[in-house]
Amino acid sequence: MTSTLVARLTELKNSPKQCKFSAILNSMDKECQALTSQIIAIPQEDPDSVSNVDLVLALRGDGYDIGRSTVSEHRRKICACYKDGVKN
Repeated sequence: MTSTLVARLTELKNSPKQCKFSAILNSMDKECQALTSQIIAIPQEDPDSVSNVDLVLALRGDGYDIGRSTVSEHRRKICACYKDGVKN
């Protein structure tokens, strides 16, 4: 292996893991970030929850490139942000 590849692989291995949803969330201003975090924290079974589709449509409407499965995986804590349901 080249030293460049070793450096890249080491960086990947040691970098904090986050999914695309978290990357988008972290790029938002504080107000949008707080509201989006509140929305995603409400379990889907709760009658007050916002559906994944509606959240995706809202985010896409503001220019974010995100899909329903990305939101669903983050909400269910099975994305790159979590290991065995625990935040990395």
